[in-house]
Amino acid sequence: TDPSLSILDSLPRICTTGCDESLKENLTRFLAASQRGETINSHIDGNKEYANPNLLERIIDIYEIDTLGTHFEKERFDPKNIAHDDSEYYEAIIQTQNDIVRQKSTPSATVTQNSTTSTTSNGQKRSRWDTKEGR
Repeated sequence: TDPSLSILDSLPRICTTGCDESLKENLTRFLAASQRGETINSHIDGNKEYANPNLLERIIDIYEIDTLGTHFEKERFDPKNIAHDDSEYYEAIIQTQNDIVRQKSTPSATVTQNSTTSTTSNGQKRSRWDTKEGR
């Protein structure tokens, strides 16, 4: 058997009833705009209505978009069933970052062996690169 015949047989048959006139007008209008070089993105960029900062929220509400939606099957990944830990929220992350910065900014009482700087008797900082051993 010829494999190309099985592919052609699986395609839907040509419609004999005709196309809806409003659909045909829309397609003609979009095709003409495409031939003039217009794109959906250029239309959105040039339209003042899309500059509204609340537009995204309105679109989500109007079209009832699930912001946690996914194309995965629920068995593989369901974002609504993720157990959230308090440490995952941005307030907790900011607090953790601030704690780390505070710990680093407080002077330590001990000097580690791997330190690259030291202080001379007159209070000047001197790095290990200033000594002969560091070169």
